[in-house]
Amino acid sequence: MIQSTEFTWLHLPRTGGTSTAAAFRNFQNQLPTNEHDALLIDDCSLPMKHDNFSIRSARLEKNMQPLKIVMNIRPLGEWLHSNWKWACVNKRTLSSARYEAGEYFSWRLNSWRPADWWLEYFEIDMHNTHFIRLTHLQEDWREFLENHTSYESKKLIFSHLNGIQSAHVSRSSMESTAEAKRRNPKWSAIESQLWPDR
Repeated sequence: MIQSTEFTWLHLPRTGGTSTAAAFRNFQNQLPTNEHDALLIDDCSLPMKHDNFSIRSARLEKNMQPLKIVMNIRPLGEWLHSNWKWACVNKRTLSSARYEAGEYFSWRLNSWRPADWWLEYFEIDMHNTHFIRLTHLQEDWREFLENHTSYESKKLIFSHLNGIQSAHVSRSSMESTAEAKRRNPKWSAIESQLWPDR
């Protein structure tokens, strides 16, 4: 999670969150002291980075009321494929059929969840959230900062941007199955609006 006086970014797993946090740490170091201290960036080595508002409010013992909610997102098939790749790297053998059915394996919960479960966990929909497309990470973030905050957008630089984009382009695309889309109507609706030409 990243918290500022102007927006709150929620960290959906496998959507370039570590790169986003790193970019904002560099961005933060360029800010005046008062703005620097007002930008709170989670340590990405801690599980709390994936808190939703209810959990974070309980940790802070105060009710969070963000003005603007921001979240990175990627096409459903690619998101599920990323989770499968993470399992392979960690030498975990997981059912490909569960991925094809639109489910994601949560390491923290040690269980499968439909993709839409994560949107519900974060209380996310098209009406209350500004989405950052992983396929256009720096471009979308700069557009958001420029049009919705007082921050100077050009100071936000993703040093690992090429790595993210090449990873997205170089592998064969994993399209969502009809079953995955059927089981995750919220994600599918968001995807169709953000990537209308896919």
